[in-house]
Amino acid sequence: MSTMMNSRSKRSPLKDMPLRVAGQSLDERIQKVLEEDAYETLVVVGFLVVAAVWEWFRLYYPRPQPVLVTAVAFAGCVGALYKLRRARKRIKALRLARDGERAVAELLDGMRETGYRVFHDLVGPGFNVDHVLVGRHGLFLVETKTISKPATGAATVRYDGESVRVGGFEPERDPVQQASALAKWVGDLVKESTGRACFVRPAILYPGWYVEDHFVGPRPLVWVLNPKQFQPFAEREPERLGAEDVKLISFHLSRYVRSAAPS
Repeated sequence: MSTMMNSRSKRSPLKDMPLRVAGQSLDERIQKVLEEDAYETLVVVGFLVVAAVWEWFRLYYPRPQPVLVTAVAFAGCVGALYKLRRARKRIKALRLARDGERAVAELLDGMRETGYRVFHDLVGPGFNVDHVLVGRHGLFLVETKTISKPATGAATVRYDGESVRVGGFEPERDPVQQASALAKWVGDLVKESTGRACFVRPAILYPGWYVEDHFVGPRPLVWVLNPKQFQPFAEREPERLGAEDVKLISFHLSRYVRSAAPS
């Protein structure tokens, strides 16, 4: 009885949830695909195969139905194979995106040495923000787009200041519009928690791709860059935040990340 009471009275030694790591939302999505599409499918397939084998054993008993049950098992296995192949493709794409986020995170984490506070995987209502940086040069939202490169030819991203073409094709979802919307959400979050309005610079990074600019005049609000270009671009921005501002915004972002993390 005392052992049971002691186990019930125990609680976590962690006062706060740990900050999220880059690609954590993608890891959670991979696990969801595995649980819903892979593991459950394998259980169903196993049940059907066992049922088919059992019916063949029942050949020695009255009125067996091995052909019917085998046909059902075969149809189930074909459907399961299709579902597993689709899950495999989804997991492969999610892992590529996750690895891209983590590669970019390594570069961004190096900016901590110059005074930046870096946050990864901010979870919003139905979406997530890959990275947010806070430093004396301002507040930055960074979205990572990890896309497989063509087997031959140049891997080039073209940006005209309004739209993006990756390898000559327009993405299904407009990344410029997406980054702008996420930057607004981060700005609203900071204003709501700190009471201060801050400009949020959205940036879209394409690991492994060469980015060509095709616009005239001043640089657009949304940056489209190779990850190695980001820090030089950020350092050329005017200083917008003082040390106390950086500390205040970072505190509230840290608190939000910990409170919004899925349990």
